[in-house]
Amino acid sequence: MKVSIVIPCKVVDAYTKECVSKCSEIDYPSYEILVLPDYDEGEKTLNGNVRVIPTGCVKPVSKRFMAIAASDGDVYAFIDSDAYPARDWLKHALRHFSDSDVAAVAGPSLTPNDDDLMARPSGLVLASPLGGGSESIRYSQSHPHIRYISEAPTCNLIIRKSVLNAVKDSVPDVWPGEEIALCGVVTKDLKKRIVYDPQVVVYHHRRKLFIPHLKQIWKYGAVKGHLLKKYPQYVRPVFFLPSLLVLGIVGGLPLAMLNPIVEYTYASLLLVYFLLSLVNGVFIGLRERSITIALLVLAGIIATHICYGLSFIKGIFSRKL
Repeated sequence: MKVSIVIPCKVVDAYTKECVSKCSEIDYPSYEILVLPDYDEGEKTLNGNVRVIPTGCVKPVSKRFMAIAASDGDVYAFIDSDAYPARDWLKHALRHFSDSDVAAVAGPSLTPNDDDLMARPSGLVLASPLGGGSESIRYSQSHPHIRYISEAPTCNLIIRKSVLNAVKDSVPDVWPGEEIALCGVVTKDLKKRIVYDPQVVVYHHRRKLFIPHLKQIWKYGAVKGHLLKKYPQYVRPVFFLPSLLVLGIVGGLPLAMLNPIVEYTYASLLLVYFLLSLVNGVFIGLRERSITIALLVLAGIIATHICYGLSFIKGIFSRKL
């Protein structure tokens, strides 16, 4: 089974070269690497089984489908340019395709150990039960069992070409968040399965806390809120939780000022939320043996929830992204 590894990027930067280098070391007999920058930069350092396909200034969704049209792989392995795979990435993934009902395989995108002090807490926030919620499975190996899932990000997604051809007209040209429609069509319309295997690992460099991290979260929340209007059948209830938190904080304050019972309930719920965030931060700080990381994770969890909650609401009411 031939695999085409697809790496969309704006430019071939240091992260892209790291990704290509690690992909070239994968333990699998038949694969090619497709790098899709915006423009032809005369890149000479990419060689071997690497093809560079300039695409123009388009979003990653368009780049991926351009790669499919330009190659003949049986399976396409999507990875972000600021990530890199484990050496056994494809071996663990491809064993699941012996089941014809399996359309795609996904796994966690772990934070590299060499990410700096402000980037690592970003990954720890997303991987924590409170910070990432049900999606924390995407950022750690703390969920050790193989399972079926309804959605997976395209930074670590291995999918059949036949399935991609079947869904290409249904996937919106947005980023991030395109996996809502992509995976929704696969699982709900085509009635196929997506397997999550914790051994199908890539390492994904994180945005630093706080501004770069929150910019990414803001865009992700806005896209999901906007797509809710077009693809409500694919949106899961968990997407609404941070927005409900924000609405509760904002809407509950004036009511708490008018009624002592509401005031007590409001203050109690806020205290419970803060204590849960504190426990998450302290637990992670103890595991990482760092008070600084504990404080960053505590602040990061709260900031992430508020940022995502606000942007999701904005996305719902936005006419366009």
